[in-house]
Amino acid sequence: MLYRSGIWLALHPWPVIAVWALVLVPAAFFAPRVSDRLLSGLGEAPTEARAAAHLLEDELGASPTGMAFTFYHPELSVEDDRYREALTGAIAPLEALADVVRVDSVYSTGNRALASPDGHTTYVNVLIGANPQEALEHFSELTGAVSSELLEVKATGGLAIFADVNKSSERDLRRAELFTFPLVLLALIFVFRSVLAATLPLLMGGIAVAITLAAIYLLAAGVDMSVFVLNVITFLGLGAAIDYSLVLVGRFREERSNYEVTESVGRAMSTAGRAIVFSGITSMLGLSGLLFFDYMMLRSLGIGGVIVIAVSLVVALTLLPALMGLMGSRLGQGASGIGGARGWGRLAGWVMAHPWTVLVVVGVSLVALGTPMLRVNLGSPWADILPSSAESRQGWNLVADEIGPGELAPILVVLRSESGQFRGSDIPKIAEFAKRIEADPSVARIDSVIDLLPGGALEQEGALEGGDDLPTLAATLGFEKEFREQAGRYTSGSITLITVYSKFGPPEQETEDLVHRLRNLPEPEGVEILVGGGTADLSDAVDRMYGVFPWVIVYVMVSVYLALMVMFRSVLLPLKAVVMNTMSLFAAYGALVLIFQDGLLDPILGPTATGFTEATVPILIFAIVFGLSVDYEVFLLSRIKEHWDETGDNELAVRKGMEQTGRIVTSAALILVLVAGSFATADIVIVKALGLGTAIAIALDASIVRALFVPAIMRLMGPANWWAPGFIRRLSVPGLRT
Repeated sequence: MLYRSGIWLALHPWPVIAVWALVLVPAAFFAPRVSDRLLSGLGEAPTEARAAAHLLEDELGASPTGMAFTFYHPELSVEDDRYREALTGAIAPLEALADVVRVDSVYSTGNRALASPDGHTTYVNVLIGANPQEALEHFSELTGAVSSELLEVKATGGLAIFADVNKSSERDLRRAELFTFPLVLLALIFVFRSVLAATLPLLMGGIAVAITLAAIYLLAAGVDMSVFVLNVITFLGLGAAIDYSLVLVGRFREERSNYEVTESVGRAMSTAGRAIVFSGITSMLGLSGLLFFDYMMLRSLGIGGVIVIAVSLVVALTLLPALMGLMGSRLGQGASGIGGARGWGRLAGWVMAHPWTVLVVVGVSLVALGTPMLRVNLGSPWADILPSSAESRQGWNLVADEIGPGELAPILVVLRSESGQFRGSDIPKIAEFAKRIEADPSVARIDSVIDLLPGGALEQEGALEGGDDLPTLAATLGFEKEFREQAGRYTSGSITLITVYSKFGPPEQETEDLVHRLRNLPEPEGVEILVGGGTADLSDAVDRMYGVFPWVIVYVMVSVYLALMVMFRSVLLPLKAVVMNTMSLFAAYGALVLIFQDGLLDPILGPTATGFTEATVPILIFAIVFGLSVDYEVFLLSRIKEHWDETGDNELAVRKGMEQTGRIVTSAALILVLVAGSFATADIVIVKALGLGTAIAIALDASIVRALFVPAIMRLMGPANWWAPGFIRRLSVPGLRT
């Protein structure tokens, strides 16, 4: 089928080009607008922290979205009238905005803990009655409403961080594109020695990315999609489309040495085209593993990745053959790529002459590089995900340094009455539970309804023994008006909130340990405890993701193995490919720990060390790289199999396969490394880690693993490489039988 389709496409290029032109017209309209529909954040899943958040929304009317404004003056303090007038004047316009539910300051709450000990720094909490995406649409209105000539003002907190992530993500994407396209074009010119041939893969990549972004724009109208899908689609679209185009154009140029244009297109499609189909399948299988996760970010990256690989595959198998048939001899002929065929053949011969030496040296090296992964500290960044120039990070750091690291991301301990209503008689046990929390050495302070009670209320004999609910009790005891006005922030009658401020930042291990200790405190009689807040939410997310990840690994490995088994009619070759991929990934993981957890390359990349490895990065790298790395295995083994089928000589087949694929596959890998590596210039740590980790894994796989490990193992396995039971040898995919 591929041969016949190649012949037809080469003979009828203009109808194919016209169809793709018609597809590109709406794509050009929708693609630039895609960022308007993308979301920040990880998303949510059914966890204890999310249950606590929903309970607070339902019972206390807690806002789903919040942000903060920091205020600073080098000389004045919050006790000064000028400071008070400047701050209250600065935030007054906020209260008039429709989405703003409440504005809490050191003056409106009377809580001196909202300011630094010297009084120069304070922050104002702003609660917004809209979901984060809706609030982001009015973010500039929110920030524009707050200004002061006297005080230095910065927007920070959840919404501001999300807004800066969006801006930085788009900026990273533009920078990567500016960096990538010229470098890739130069590399392609060097590979093909032809400007015309070099532009084809780049054109295919651009078309695949544009169409996929347009598809995501339409899809995002009904499905939540992460802002990071922009980066992943650009990387995968350029990388995969260029890879496929390189291999197909390279094979076409080889065939042109012996055949006319149309026949060369058909033969390239029947050989390289078949390898491309299976490469696309394995890449999509790897990315489809992300669909198993509950979280919007991971799931949407899987959706975007599968779509862009599918589009790249269709572009490479339809538009590219049509253009090759149209351009014909102008694309040149002969082998393409970096390095000489004889050099790759000699390398394969040397490796097969010393297989055990190569296996031991390379195997030990990869394992040694991967060993830092054994001490990985998984975590999730907070404002540190952003560059130091971001306003939200500066504001966050100001509060962390001057007031407290956990001030802007408190732990929320929700007490729910099993009877459905807290009574006056419950206040002593709530107070006792709050004291146990406050006694924890990691707790800086707490806020609760108990703090609002007038002095001596807990000691009033008989006052708390009745069955009144808390608001009624407040009136009965004659509690001051402030109690009745502010108690609604902490209790609804059926639930009570204790806000816990850690001495440590939200992503730090000490705060996560505090969350676990709070969850393990004995519950007061008749009370259920739920612990939420940012740290608890992220901790729950990591636990939930890595509870699913092992199953994703099994799914991807087994499905890729089966796909390769069908392609090569072999039991052992696919197993070798899976094992080799695992080793290169393990080595890449170790490098990530050294770079981003330990800061090994900080002098080159800038400050990247956070003390932990961002939890989503190993998952994303596995899903992206496992399938992409198999590409090079497929390109190499498909050529080796051609010679095995012709000669039955294993060593000759390996050497010839290396000679014929070494240059083009190395070129493809180099270009993919350039594309991935361009994201190492990103401001956002996650994007930087994802790009660099992917580049390392592909570089290791396409060089050390493919050039050394593969020929060594295939030499040792001999004819067993190609063994399979009869029913497997009879397997085929309709239209792809060779």
